[in-house]
Amino acid sequence: MSIADMISPQLYAWWVPALAVAALAVAGVLLWWSLRRRPPRTVQSPQQAAATRATYLNRFEAEYARFERGELDLRGFHLRVASLVREFGSQRMGRDLTAMSRSEVEEAYPRVGIAVLLRRCEQPSFAPDSRAQARTTMDQVREVVAKW
Repeated sequence: MSIADMISPQLYAWWVPALAVAALAVAGVLLWWSLRRRPPRTVQSPQQAAATRATYLNRFEAEYARFERGELDLRGFHLRVASLVREFGSQRMGRDLTAMSRSEVEEAYPRVGIAVLLRRCEQPSFAPDSRAQARTTMDQVREVVAKW
């Protein structure tokens, strides 16, 4: 008689496969979370970023000056700001934001501040004080562009 015939096979305890399934589930959740929460990467050097900020801040200021002169109404001003914000984001991130919806931008770059600006530009048409709305928008633009 061989040794294999003397020892009968033993089944794993119930908790061994349960532990394996739980470990795989935890690993999957951690992988999903780490890929979902990746920090936004920029494709510009610090010098290029500073030049981009200055260029776009000048363009934002030019649009605000057009609004102050009466060449643009509040709706037109916010549409131009939204367009420039998307162009600025595309320059900084190396990804075309012009074809993305505001919610897609917010999902892709949650901590950047661009989605806040885009949301601000969505509903400005019937503001009671259009100059105050435009000033507030420009203050937010300056803050986001300067930080990013």
